[in-house]
Amino acid sequence: MNENETLLENTEAPAAEEPVTESPAENTETEALTENTEAETPAEEPEKKSPEVKKTSPKKNTAALSRKRKHGLISLVTTLFVVAAVVLVNVIAVTLNNKTAGMTADLTRLRSFELTSKTKKLLDGLDKSVTLSFMSDRSSYISLDSYCKQTVFIAEEMAKYSKGALTVEYADIVRNPAYAEGYDENELNTTDIVISCGDNKQILTVSDIFKFERYSDNYSYIVSSDAEEKFDNAILAVSTDKIIKTVIFSDNSDADPSYLEKVLTYNGYDLSYVSVADDEIPSDADMAVIYAPAKDYSEAEVNKIKSFLENGGEYGKTLLFAASPLELETPNLDALLEEYGMYLGNGYAFDSGENVLWNDSLTGVYAQQNKD
Repeated sequence: MNENETLLENTEAPAAEEPVTESPAENTETEALTENTEAETPAEEPEKKSPEVKKTSPKKNTAALSRKRKHGLISLVTTLFVVAAVVLVNVIAVTLNNKTAGMTADLTRLRSFELTSKTKKLLDGLDKSVTLSFMSDRSSYISLDSYCKQTVFIAEEMAKYSKGALTVEYADIVRNPAYAEGYDENELNTTDIVISCGDNKQILTVSDIFKFERYSDNYSYIVSSDAEEKFDNAILAVSTDKIIKTVIFSDNSDADPSYLEKVLTYNGYDLSYVSVADDEIPSDADMAVIYAPAKDYSEAEVNKIKSFLENGGEYGKTLLFAASPLELETPNLDALLEEYGMYLGNGYAFDSGENVLWNDSLTGVYAQQNKD
């Protein structure tokens, strides 16, 4: 207990015993002590608070400034990092674009736009400049049909893969009629495609490239495309140094050889027709074709064919024989074929490939030759 408390107790004790009167001296002393106590209290409070305000305020300002600088530095570093990342991505993109220019990916289920290994092999060995020219502008040709769009894509993919050996262009003979000069009148159509190498040219029409089905008397539509195969054949035909000269015997046949003629022409064969009975077989011909004979050849005709094949003892000639579906007696022709290792017998040639099946049945395409 302190001095003030002792004095207060001593002062209050007589007051309890004598409640009626108080000593003036004691009152004066008590008031004095009380005033002293009250005077000391406010003197202590400013001494505690004033130093705290002066000491903490600079620290808070410094800490806030430090935090701002720290956040600013982090923001600057982050911005520089993002800018550097964007620049790096652009550099990588430009580099990849230069190295893989023109690369595309075929994501269709049937790989409809992907080049076959046969086409790639042909283009790998292409050592001459070949041009594939559409007779219309690109957008017009694409708008004709989805198969036309596929044709354009395949042509452009072939050009990219060829590394400059094959060029695709869009001549548009409507706007540039001069391009058609050198061709017969009405020989070119806006839907045609011309494949050329030097002076060698080949024209592909829509009927050459696409297979059509008739919907009505006045309307037909495309159901399939042979664009890549026809491009391969045409490129080979115009770029080859060796043109195979071929004669088709027009004797003794009523069948239409136009499809065979088209196939041989697209593959670079130089075709002509010869009558064995009336004409001499050209000695510079490389191959002769007997196409679906409807009757037997005479002995004189067979000897003429044999003489052509023997080639003065040099041989080196080729004979292509396409049998007739009719059951015929052709002893003279049979004897010639047997001499060169060919024989017509009874039997079937059956193709069970999925592309020739009808309604997923086992009924495929077959050829039959009956001979008693």
